[in-house]
Amino acid sequence: MASLIHIHEMAFCQDGAAAIAAAVAAAFNPVATVDSILDAALNVVVPVSGQEMLSLITHALTVANET
Repeated sequence: MASLIHIHEMAFCQDGAAAIAAAVAAAFNPVATVDSILDAALNVVVPVSGQEMLSLITHALTVANET
């Protein structure tokens, strides 16, 4: 769905939408953990087009874990 809705030259919006959708879907799993939800979100971001998105999410997680 993300690739159909977010049609731009850069895939940044697609990667963000896909990560959010994957996280929400993973959260519905009765045995979901914070880590499993975050893993689901990160695993759908395409490494090449989503490099900036992965970098930003990783940085945010680092800051969150340090506080």
